[in-house]
Amino acid sequence: MPSPPTEDILPYASELLPRSLHFAEEGKVVIVSYLYHGIVCWNVSSKTWQWRIQTGTRIARSALSPDEKAIAICNLMNGFAQYRVKTGEMLSQYPVEVVDNVPLPVLFIHEGRSLLCGSDRGEVTIFNAETGSLVQVLQHPDVVQQAYRRAAGVDWIATGTSEAGDRTSIILWKRRSRKCRNSAVKIN
Repeated sequence: MPSPPTEDILPYASELLPRSLHFAEEGKVVIVSYLYHGIVCWNVSSKTWQWRIQTGTRIARSALSPDEKAIAICNLMNGFAQYRVKTGEMLSQYPVEVVDNVPLPVLFIHEGRSLLCGSDRGEVTIFNAETGSLVQVLQHPDVVQQAYRRAAGVDWIATGTSEAGDRTSIILWKRRSRKCRNSAVKIN
């Protein structure tokens, strides 16, 4: 792919640094989140850009919703934000206290109804993706990475420390029940 558009990029942008890639529209496009250049949707066959979202902040990581209508980012400033794909409208902000300026993962979970946000201080947060309200905080010491998987009708979250040396640990979380749609309990 060529370089993304350079007008209206962050003033301190120096390098072209892709942070996350997402194939969409049955592989016809790839959506790239750049550290300084916003979010750009590229047509795979023509190698031309179709749309662009300028977030006004650096992007560490991003996640595309299962229905491909929204994209969430870790903004390396004050937490996370969600944008409508194609129009660039900001749908929600998910503020979290950022102590260390590290790239934090973000994932859509529960069929896209919730957003799972990493942490630099041991508090993985689950937000309602539609309302932006906080649903639950999963406690896990240190800088935390996470993964999500739905298997055999069960929603699993794995949280794991990074950069923790001998304190490295992984915790598995399981959704309590289908009735309690957005909460998880620690599995020992």
